[in-house]
Amino acid sequence: MWDGPLRLQPEEVLEARFMPIADVLHQAEKIPYCPDSLAALKRYLQQIENAQ
Repeated sequence: MWDGPLRLQPEEVLEARFMPIADVLHQAEKIPYCPDSLAALKRYLQQIENAQ
């Protein structure tokens, strides 16, 4: 989680947008996402689930 400003590197980031997590997971099955970012999201979601 980060509440500060996003500092995207144009040579590394093609597009960035805010989306509901369910939409990201659904789209990731159909279009390519950065693998390490998707892995980080899934790890974060697992940690939230384990904390409950």
